[in-house]
Amino acid sequence: MKDFFKKLVISYLFFWARIVLAERRPRVVGVTGSVGKTTTKEAIAAVLTHPKAFPKVGLVSKASGNLNTEFGLPLAILGYVKAPTGLLSWLGLLAIVPLRALGFVTVADYPNVLVLEYAADQPGDITRLVGLAIPTIACVTAIGPAHLERFETIGRVGEEKGQLVRAVSPRGLVILAKDNQKTAALKRLSRAKTVLVAGRGVELSKGIAQAVGSFFQLPKSVSSEALKHFVSLHGRLETIRVGTFTVFDDTYNANPLSMELALDTLAETTPKKRRRVAILGEMLELGTAGPDYHRKVGKIARAQADLVIGVGELARNYAGEHWFPTSTATADEILQFLKPHDFILVKGSRGVMMEKVVEALRQGWKETHG
Repeated sequence: MKDFFKKLVISYLFFWARIVLAERRPRVVGVTGSVGKTTTKEAIAAVLTHPKAFPKVGLVSKASGNLNTEFGLPLAILGYVKAPTGLLSWLGLLAIVPLRALGFVTVADYPNVLVLEYAADQPGDITRLVGLAIPTIACVTAIGPAHLERFETIGRVGEEKGQLVRAVSPRGLVILAKDNQKTAALKRLSRAKTVLVAGRGVELSKGIAQAVGSFFQLPKSVSSEALKHFVSLHGRLETIRVGTFTVFDDTYNANPLSMELALDTLAETTPKKRRRVAILGEMLELGTAGPDYHRKVGKIARAQADLVIGVGELARNYAGEHWFPTSTATADEILQFLKPHDFILVKGSRGVMMEKVVEALRQGWKETHG
């Protein structure tokens, strides 16, 4: 019964979102990948919403937060900034969706460009989302092992992401991460002009955003100005100062590919005379390959960091100097392992709640140093 109502609500939202798209015909910039989707989406929006971009681009709207699923994407198209929580909120939203949709069709201004994020938690997800909103531009960041409980192999993850590329018409644009083999290989699926962008992390996101700007015939100076002060988002390799500590807060989520990127950032950013500390939560949804991926990440972590602390059952496989069963237990004890001026990476899957460790660092410093 629950699945029936879920499908009913999704069909209802898709129906009204399709009406709006069919009437207003915005150009859609679609973003997918295993790492950096949201950061890339935000970088693209920064370029396209720059005041000097308006004459060529017009009104632009980006999906807020994680409105990137079968529930979230139609809500983003309908102009919502977040999904409801609770039955009453959902009922209220569903009641006014037709009025909102018809308002966009008949009266209200509607964006000329939508910047949307396409998530793939299981096979078929992107195919269904593309069936709702066909992208004018497809942007694919790095592809790696994620949600393997459902996809089983990285190859199948790549196949799913490739559905976004297949959907772009010959008049559109495909932008792919050059330095990721799985992503670059999707070029074979493209019918449109295809651009390969080099870089990793935030630099890749900026490069993709500049390529999108070029599609809209924006001068490079506009894109550069828009991205001049663009930084990592909260919880996504965000650099924060906690007393004498430098903390890389990458607590939003984790998979093997993003772990490697974060550890590289820790190693490359930390001055030679400073200690590198990696506090790593377990990576969830990796299926039977989970222990092996944790061992591989542990090997990288031990090479990149001076101190490795694991959090969560699978994190035992990091084989670090210390291990804790939960982020709460880590938060209670973490300060005793740290030294002034440490550079600290805190990262783990969303379900491990590694943000508790970052908060413990903040609170602990306040309590000991006023």
